[in-house]
Amino acid sequence: MTCCPAPTGNAHFACTRHSEPRYAHLPLVCEPNGAKLSKSKRTVSVATLPPARQLWRILQLLRQSPPTELAREPLGTLWAWAIAHWRLDALGGVATLPAD
Repeated sequence: MTCCPAPTGNAHFACTRHSEPRYAHLPLVCEPNGAKLSKSKRTVSVATLPPARQLWRILQLLRQSPPTELAREPLGTLWAWAIAHWRLDALGGVATLPAD
């Protein structure tokens, strides 16, 4: 059995043969006045759409380009598509996104 010295930083991933995770910052969703979207001080109304339709709109907001036909699919189908097609590069350099 090979023993590694006490790892520091991300070195423990090499010792445990796990790949180092990729970190990213997602954009902040903002109110029309530029303030961050907040549950307690909301000016943007929460949609009364079904959960799958709301997820489809959020994927659009996050620039993931979900196909139009997915808007009417069950929630599980939409999540499966989102996981399989997530593109972090679509958010590159974007710090904030406007809420509708």
